[in-house]
Amino acid sequence: MVTIEQVKNGLTKYIDAEILPNMTGGKRFALGVCAALMIQNAENTLGKLMDSPAITALGVLDGGNNIDIDKVYAAATDTLKGMEKFSMDLPMLGVLTFRQSDLDALYAAIKEG
Repeated sequence: MVTIEQVKNGLTKYIDAEILPNMTGGKRFALGVCAALMIQNAENTLGKLMDSPAITALGVLDGGNNIDIDKVYAAATDTLKGMEKFSMDLPMLGVLTFRQSDLDALYAAIKEG
């Protein structure tokens, strides 16, 4: 289990080290601002998610607002098996491509917290 603070710190480290350096200009600025605001608001967002039956059913949150990151990582790794990568189009920012190595780096950053 990891705390929300560890997730926030890990996401910040990962975005700063792995994503922002590969972007330029307005897109880099926009993602930096959006990510910072989303991470600052993570506790509020998670509080709302904990009330969701769908999120509760995942079994990754405990009553103390801790996240079972190992369970999430294992499920994400299983899903990525057989895929070289997956990409998602982020409005106004472009395409973000994610590989197993990215998942590993994000997981490590969160565990370091």
